[in-house]
Amino acid sequence: MIAIKENQFIEAERILNNGINIFNESFMLNYYMGFYYKILNKKELALTYYKKSLEYVKEEQQQNKVYNELQNLYYELAKEFEINGNNTDAVLYYGLSCRYAQDENFKKKLETLFIDNEYLKTIFNAAKQSKKGVLLYYLLVNGG
Repeated sequence: MIAIKENQFIEAERILNNGINIFNESFMLNYYMGFYYKILNKKELALTYYKKSLEYVKEEQQQNKVYNELQNLYYELAKEFEINGNNTDAVLYYGLSCRYAQDENFKKKLETLFIDNEYLKTIFNAAKQSKKGVLLYYLLVNGG
Protein backbone atom coordinates (compact mmCIF):
# COMPACT_ATOMS: atom_id res chain seq x y z
CA MET A 1 0.00 0.00 0.00
CA ILE A 2 2.85 2.36 0.80
CA ALA A 3 4.41 1.72 -2.62
CA ILE A 4 1.09 2.64 -4.28
CA LYS A 5 0.78 5.85 -2.26
CA GLU A 6 4.32 6.79 -3.20
CA ASN A 7 3.58 6.12 -6.91
CA GLN A 8 6.03 3.23 -7.01
CA PHE A 9 3.73 1.18 -9.19
CA ILE A 10 6.20 -1.42 -10.44
CA GLU A 11 7.28 -2.16 -6.87
CA ALA A 12 3.66 -2.23 -5.69
CA GLU A 13 2.69 -4.72 -8.39
CA ARG A 14 5.69 -6.91 -7.58
CA ILE A 15 4.87 -6.94 -3.85
CA LEU A 16 1.19 -7.64 -4.45
CA ASN A 17 1.87 -10.41 -6.98
CA ASN A 18 4.40 -12.06 -4.65
CA GLY A 19 1.92 -11.86 -1.80
CA ILE A 20 -0.93 -13.30 -3.86
CA ASN A 21 1.31 -16.12 -5.08
CA ILE A 22 1.94 -17.09 -1.46
CA PHE A 23 -1.39 -16.11 0.14
CA ASN A 24 -3.86 -16.22 -2.76
CA GLU A 25 -6.80 -16.50 -0.36
CA SER A 26 -6.08 -13.16 1.26
CA PHE A 27 -8.87 -10.60 1.28
CA MET A 28 -6.44 -7.74 1.77
CA LEU A 29 -3.99 -8.68 -0.99
CA ASN A 30 -6.75 -9.21 -3.55
CA TYR A 31 -8.48 -6.00 -2.47
CA TYR A 32 -5.30 -3.96 -2.81
CA MET A 33 -4.54 -5.52 -6.18
CA GLY A 34 -7.99 -4.32 -7.26
CA PHE A 35 -7.18 -0.90 -5.84
CA TYR A 36 -3.84 -0.91 -7.67
CA TYR A 37 -5.50 -1.64 -11.03
CA LYS A 38 -8.20 0.95 -10.34
CA ILE A 39 -5.50 3.61 -9.89
CA LEU A 40 -3.96 2.55 -13.21
CA ASN A 41 -7.44 2.85 -14.78
CA LYS A 42 -7.44 -0.85 -15.66
CA LYS A 43 -11.03 -1.23 -14.59
CA GLU A 44 -11.68 -4.78 -15.81
CA LEU A 45 -8.64 -6.08 -13.91
CA ALA A 46 -9.71 -4.08 -10.86
CA LEU A 47 -13.14 -5.72 -11.04
CA THR A 48 -11.52 -9.17 -11.22
CA TYR A 49 -9.51 -8.65 -8.05
CA TYR A 50 -12.29 -6.91 -6.14
CA LYS A 51 -14.60 -9.83 -6.90
CA LYS A 52 -11.90 -12.28 -5.88
CA SER A 53 -11.47 -10.42 -2.59
CA LEU A 54 -15.18 -11.03 -1.88
CA GLU A 55 -14.43 -14.76 -1.67
CA TYR A 56 -12.30 -14.12 1.42
CA VAL A 57 -14.37 -11.52 3.28
CA LYS A 58 -14.42 -12.05 7.02
CA GLU A 59 -16.28 -8.93 8.12
CA GLU A 60 -19.34 -7.08 6.86
CA GLN A 61 -17.31 -3.87 6.71
CA GLN A 62 -14.93 -5.51 4.21
CA GLN A 63 -17.85 -6.67 2.07
CA ASN A 64 -19.40 -3.20 2.08
CA LYS A 65 -16.08 -1.67 1.05
CA VAL A 66 -15.77 -4.05 -1.91
CA TYR A 67 -19.42 -3.59 -2.91
CA ASN A 68 -18.85 0.16 -3.00
CA GLU A 69 -15.82 -0.25 -5.27
CA LEU A 70 -17.72 -2.64 -7.57
CA GLN A 71 -20.72 -0.33 -7.73
CA ASN A 72 -18.54 2.64 -8.68
CA LEU A 73 -16.44 0.78 -11.26
CA TYR A 74 -19.45 -0.75 -12.99
CA TYR A 75 -21.12 2.66 -13.03
CA GLU A 76 -18.03 4.31 -14.55
CA LEU A 77 -17.84 1.61 -17.22
CA ALA A 78 -21.56 1.97 -17.95
CA LYS A 79 -21.13 5.72 -18.47
CA GLU A 80 -18.20 5.08 -20.83
CA PHE A 81 -20.26 2.60 -22.87
CA GLU A 82 -23.17 5.04 -22.97
CA ILE A 83 -20.95 7.92 -24.14
CA ASN A 84 -19.56 5.67 -26.88
CA GLY A 85 -23.08 4.75 -28.03
CA ASN A 86 -22.97 1.16 -26.80
CA ASN A 87 -26.29 1.23 -24.97
CA THR A 88 -26.66 -2.53 -24.54
CA ASP A 89 -23.38 -2.87 -22.67
CA ALA A 90 -24.13 0.33 -20.76
CA VAL A 91 -27.41 -1.16 -19.54
CA LEU A 92 -25.65 -4.36 -18.55
CA TYR A 93 -23.07 -2.46 -16.49
CA TYR A 94 -25.71 -0.20 -14.93
CA GLY A 95 -27.46 -3.37 -13.81
CA LEU A 96 -24.25 -4.72 -12.30
CA SER A 97 -23.67 -1.39 -10.57
CA CYS A 98 -27.17 -1.61 -9.12
CA ARG A 99 -26.50 -5.17 -7.99
CA TYR A 100 -23.68 -4.01 -5.70
CA ALA A 101 -25.22 -0.69 -4.68
CA GLN A 102 -25.99 -0.26 -1.01
CA ASP A 103 -27.65 3.14 -1.29
CA GLU A 104 -31.36 2.64 -1.95
CA ASN A 105 -31.73 6.07 -3.59
CA PHE A 106 -28.94 5.25 -6.03
CA LYS A 107 -30.58 1.89 -6.81
CA LYS A 108 -33.92 3.57 -7.46
CA LYS A 109 -32.24 6.10 -9.76
CA LEU A 110 -30.68 3.32 -11.80
CA GLU A 111 -33.87 1.25 -11.87
CA THR A 112 -35.79 4.11 -13.47
CA LEU A 113 -33.30 4.66 -16.31
CA PHE A 114 -34.85 2.04 -18.58
CA ILE A 115 -38.44 1.95 -17.43
CA ASP A 116 -39.76 2.83 -20.91
CA ASN A 117 -37.77 0.26 -22.86
CA GLU A 118 -38.75 -3.36 -22.14
CA TYR A 119 -35.73 -4.84 -23.92
CA LEU A 120 -33.20 -2.73 -22.01
CA LYS A 121 -35.12 -3.16 -18.78
CA THR A 122 -34.86 -6.97 -19.16
CA ILE A 123 -31.10 -6.77 -19.65
CA PHE A 124 -30.77 -4.43 -16.67
CA ASN A 125 -32.78 -6.72 -14.40
CA ALA A 126 -30.87 -9.83 -15.50
CA ALA A 127 -27.55 -8.15 -14.70
CA LYS A 128 -28.87 -6.81 -11.41
CA GLN A 129 -30.12 -10.15 -10.16
CA SER A 130 -27.95 -12.96 -11.39
CA LYS A 131 -24.64 -13.92 -12.93
CA LYS A 132 -26.55 -16.58 -14.87
CA GLY A 133 -28.82 -13.89 -16.28
CA VAL A 134 -25.84 -11.96 -17.59
CA LEU A 135 -24.35 -15.10 -19.12
CA LEU A 136 -27.67 -16.02 -20.73
CA TYR A 137 -27.97 -12.52 -22.17
CA TYR A 138 -24.52 -12.68 -23.76
CA LEU A 139 -25.20 -16.12 -25.17
CA LEU A 140 -28.44 -14.92 -26.73
CA VAL A 141 -26.92 -11.75 -28.17
CA ASN A 142 -23.82 -13.50 -29.46
CA GLY A 143 -25.71 -16.43 -30.93
CA GLY A 144 -24.30 -18.96 -28.43
